[in-house]
Amino acid sequence: MSPRTWFETATARRRARERGILYPLAVFLAAIPVTLAQHSAQAQPVLLVCDGQLNRVGEYDAVTGATINANFVGPAQGLNSPRAMALDSSNHLFVASFDQNGFVGEYDATTGATINANFISGLSYSRSLAVDGSNRLFVTRAGGVNVYNATTGALINGNFINTGSPYVPYLVLDGHNHLFLENSSSVGEYDATTGATINANFIGNLGSAMALDGLNHLFLQEGGPGEVGEYDATTGAAINANFIPFNGTLALGYLALDGNNHLFASQGNRTVGQYDATTGAALNVSFITFTGDPEGLVLTTAVPEPSTFALQVLGLGGLAAWGWRSKRRAKAELPSRCRGTRPRRSGGPKLTS
Repeated sequence: MSPRTWFETATARRRARERGILYPLAVFLAAIPVTLAQHSAQAQPVLLVCDGQLNRVGEYDAVTGATINANFVGPAQGLNSPRAMALDSSNHLFVASFDQNGFVGEYDATTGATINANFISGLSYSRSLAVDGSNRLFVTRAGGVNVYNATTGALINGNFINTGSPYVPYLVLDGHNHLFLENSSSVGEYDATTGATINANFIGNLGSAMALDGLNHLFLQEGGPGEVGEYDATTGAAINANFIPFNGTLALGYLALDGNNHLFASQGNRTVGQYDATTGAALNVSFITFTGDPEGLVLTTAVPEPSTFALQVLGLGGLAAWGWRSKRRAKAELPSRCRGTRPRRSGGPKLTS
């Protein structure tokens, strides 16, 4: 092989490789983690808020407080004085109406679409909801707690907990099979499987709405000494009973925690406040302002439309397909005298004088 022929062969093969499958495929594989990261990064933390006066659930940006959709679930979808909410593992949103003939509606937590506006009926002033890992829906009523199947709405136990009081309690579940139930003058601890009382006076302070963080701290909305107290969810001991100091103009109500160390509270002055979940310091006492009355809160996420993500991956797949086609075309362009000829590993043919 002459030097010129060898050079043509090496050049043609290099171009074929560059235009062939290996380069686009490498780009494709390298871009997948980036695309997945972008997809994950675009997940937007969302705060859903019940508006008990205007009979709706609003959707708000949990980072900025900006309104996404004030009628995420609207009055036309059967809401009547919505007060409490809960999410299940299938991203279904349950909303309880605080009414003598109350009910729980089921909605899509991503779109707000109605799944079943009358999922559970015949309730009396339900104030609090929770869903456990066994797909059971806990619903408070006057004098106690009922348990329902969170898939079908069927009643599992209509006397799961009876307090003997006409008061409608608040509840929260921990991750250790314990249910905490506030009953006007104290917080009781119950077995979340059987409903059996563990400690009826687990926390003795007057309280109402509650929230639990990942450190097993129980935040309790109080009537004093503070607006919100912080307690050990294992022992009931006060960590800081004055975690958020009392403020007569705010009148904190429902509580919710995000994964970024923020505590959100619905407030009597028609706002939702944002607080530091470690120190209790106010970050923005008017994080969201309402024309109605904010009540129950729940955190969720809004992600990019699946079709958008699929198009990104398909586009990268198309790049690899283009590379395969280019390789075939490039191979056809090789000079006939070069095909099937490999240069020597020593770097080329030996030249003779």
